[in-house]
Amino acid sequence: MRTNAAVVALCLLTGGVAVGCADTDDTVGTTDTRSAGQLLNDANRTMKALTSVTIETDTVSGMGNSRFSTLRTDLRGRCTYEATETTGSELEQR
Repeated sequence: MRTNAAVVALCLLTGGVAVGCADTDDTVGTTDTRSAGQLLNDANRTMKALTSVTIETDTVSGMGNSRFSTLRTDLRGRCTYEATETTGSELEQR
């Protein structure tokens, strides 16, 4: 059950990031006529078709330090996280 909750949380995070970072320039002048139910069904179908998810981040602090991280999951039970900072610190979790 814990794995399922983690996968659901990861999917929601991924969806939120995708929506928040979406490039809207290519949608100017277009209208999506799908209902909320159709949008949800399309999203569910897309998420169920995934076989893995990779999330990469590159964060720069106001003090000039930065961190690059990669989170990967096979959506079945294997998840890895790796982070490297400009200070030389590294973290790897499996």
